Amino acid sequence: MEHTKILALFLLPVFLVSLFVLVSDDSSLTGNVPHTVNKPKPASKTTLKPAIPAPTVSTKGLVAFYVKDPKGKPIKGLEVSATVGSNSNPISAITDSAGYTVLNLPTGNGDANYGVVGYTQNYTTKYGYVTVVPRKTTKVNVVLQKMK
Repeated sequence: MEHTKILALFLLPVFLVSLFVLVSDDSSLTGNVPHTVNKPKPASKTTLKPAIPAPTVSTKGLVAFYVKDPKGKPIKGLEVSATVGSNSNPISAITDSAGYTVLNLPTGNGDANYGVVGYTQNYTTKYGYVTVVPRKTTKVNVVLQKMK
């Protein structure tokens, strides 16, 4: 009885492997016997996309303005505007209590023309040029005189 169990355990895997080989062999298939082995599909012509998109390169640069009076005291609440190139709209910001503001300006169209409007607080208005460098911060110190 023990030998029969061992023989059955040995023959069962051999039988299953033989059955699989018979069913999967195309030459042995006849009639309506289903083919159980999946054939590989032809390679598709799709393009694989990277899982992580490539970083974009910034075409803008920061210009930090520090606006002070002749004694070095910061001037709060002044408008700083800049345009880059001949056909761009002005980009503006207001100085904070430290006389500081930052403009994020496009690059590649020449120097930025800037203006610091001081007349609203009885200071002169100052104009100038600054080169905007991509992905860098350019500092501009502006000293405004009191109007007489």
